[in-house]
Amino acid sequence: MSGAVVHGAIMTARDSNRVMQGGNVATAVTVLVALAPLLWSGRLAANTAAGAALAGLGLVYVVAGVLTPLDTAGPARRWILGGYFAGQTVVLALILGMSRFSGMAGLCVLPLVAQATACVGWRVSGPYVAGLFALTLGMSAWAEGGASDLAGVAGGFLASFVFVIAFTRVAVREKRTREHSEELSAELREANERLREAARHTEELAAARERNRLAREIHDSLGHYLTTVAVQLEAARALHGTEPARALGAVEKAHGLAREALVEVRRSVGTLRAEGPARPLVERLRELADTEAGVAVTLRVRGEARRLGPEVEHGLFRAVQEGLTNVRKHAAARAATVTVDFGTDDRVSLSVEDDGRGCAGKGGGFGLTGLRERVALFGGTLTAGNGAAGGFALRVELSA
Repeated sequence: MSGAVVHGAIMTARDSNRVMQGGNVATAVTVLVALAPLLWSGRLAANTAAGAALAGLGLVYVVAGVLTPLDTAGPARRWILGGYFAGQTVVLALILGMSRFSGMAGLCVLPLVAQATACVGWRVSGPYVAGLFALTLGMSAWAEGGASDLAGVAGGFLASFVFVIAFTRVAVREKRTREHSEELSAELREANERLREAARHTEELAAARERNRLAREIHDSLGHYLTTVAVQLEAARALHGTEPARALGAVEKAHGLAREALVEVRRSVGTLRAEGPARPLVERLRELADTEAGVAVTLRVRGEARRLGPEVEHGLFRAVQEGLTNVRKHAAARAATVTVDFGTDDRVSLSVEDDGRGCAGKGGGFGLTGLRERVALFGGTLTAGNGAAGGFALRVELSA
């Protein structure tokens, strides 16, 4: 008997994970193995009243074990499990009593051991399994009419119980580990998707900033040069009949500016890659003032000139370019003044003022918009509007 019990324990334990998942195939197989020999022939044959009752109890035991949602959650869990184990214990006792512990009927206790171990904690499953063990030994002693071989039966069932409990714990742990791994995998997939979305957003944002930066560079550099070239060529056309020498000088100046414009375009298209140390800001502004046509430009430097960061100097140079371009195109001015004030060690400012007609509206075309964006990148401020004494004034101040 003990060998058959151990064999049944192995069979039940192998399917203990299915017990936990509610698909209790092990219960049906175990009950079939335990009761089929009894129902085949003898006083408990299926065609007798006792056999039919035993078969009915076995069917109830199997159906309840398979269909009861042991993995349920929520407030109803306690009542479902309590009712299930109480009812199955009664059915088990009836099966053992009717079979008088014949054959391998004792195997029917093993599914309940596995289910209790898998579904409830040790505080509940421990006493319950101990009760099942006591019930099994009691029914065995009652069926045998005494305790002559009770020690052997106890040893066999104890080994079976221990094996089923141990294997069920391993199965439960494996199931929980697998579920935890699946949860981690799902979280990892979600995190990867969020990272991909963030990367796409960052890439789009970087591309938009780069487009805006290139747009500012092309407008500030190429627009300025083309405007100056156009003024020089108009001057050359006006002078070529009366003062050919001055007309030729204007053409040569326009030619030089066109070559400089090509350099600026290459630099912009090449993502504004620096090709060597830039000249000092004051020197570049003085050259810019000398190349202006149609407007007398005066450069004033306040404070001690010093080198600034290359990006800061480039931004200030573009601001002056834009200011002078606006003076030439819109102001109808005769003179303009560019003032660079190096001020304190951590501040620098510049202004472009003219004596023209000022601005009727608020102003702020693409050029000024690009300048505001450029200056904002360095934490500076830009103001533009009509001056107190007339004309138009553009002022930039930033840390440097």
